[in-house]
Amino acid sequence: MRYILRRAAFGCERGQALILFAAGLVGFCALVGMSIDVGQVVYQRTDLQKVSDAAALAGAQDLPAAGTALVSANTYVSNNGGASCQPNCASVNAANDTITVTATRHVNFYFLQVIGLSGTDVQASAAAQSLVSTGFSFSNPAIFPYAVWGGNPSYANCTVPYGMCPGASQTYRSNNWDNQVANSEKQNGDWSVPGNNFKGYFNTSNEQQQVYQADPSTQYSFGGNAVGQEPIDSLHQHYLSGTPIVVPVITKGNCTNNCGTLNFTIVAWVALKLNQDPATTNGSWTGTVVAGASAPDGVGGGYNPGSNYPTVRTTTLTQ
Repeated sequence: MRYILRRAAFGCERGQALILFAAGLVGFCALVGMSIDVGQVVYQRTDLQKVSDAAALAGAQDLPAAGTALVSANTYVSNNGGASCQPNCASVNAANDTITVTATRHVNFYFLQVIGLSGTDVQASAAAQSLVSTGFSFSNPAIFPYAVWGGNPSYANCTVPYGMCPGASQTYRSNNWDNQVANSEKQNGDWSVPGNNFKGYFNTSNEQQQVYQADPSTQYSFGGNAVGQEPIDSLHQHYLSGTPIVVPVITKGNCTNNCGTLNFTIVAWVALKLNQDPATTNGSWTGTVVAGASAPDGVGGGYNPGSNYPTVRTTTLTQ
């Protein structure tokens, strides 16, 4: 009799263990499933933030043209995974200098559906601002220490300030720079660098220093000298890639200390697509003026030559 009772008791214990194992397995599967679904939410949120950031930056390149900027941003969202907000994921502020992209995407659950959760929405937002750059540092790899002359009184059919019409060819370095581009202004005292000592190339005593534009009525806004190692290799790469360089536009210049120091008035910055390879060209170096150019790490404020000038802008994420 005792033997029979013991076997019965033992059989009951085996059944309880099976039930506990089954319950534990369900719980374990639920945890694994939850981690997979939650992981998918995190992944989609991260991806959506990247898309929003890039779309805002893409749209900001077209500011202040708000309509074009909105199309660019929304197209970027569409081409990179899409979002529930389409086709209106972006908005531009009243000043037309900042674009905001707010994207939403629905994430379906797979394992959490067993507890009644079908999915959730994730959202990401980014804002990018585009401002006219009135100052740069020559340590910036996009900025080159050459000069375009903007002091001539007339520029034929070009009505853009300083003759910087998009598509126009401008000399930025020449052994005959003085005679080529400054002759008309010598009698007015705006250019008093004798001979061809200045070839369009200069450097600063502090390459990290921000160099700012100044109103042309200001006598001088920058001091530098025409010595230093020219960045031929970097110019060569820009020529091969077609990437524009950014250089200052000057309207005044004089020399002191027997031309050991040259002083300039910088009134604007302009982007040039190189017409010749500086690594193989002995004559004058010219570039074609590019409209709608951008360069990193510029600063705004101060003198601005006008809305019709092909300004160089700096675009940054602000949110």
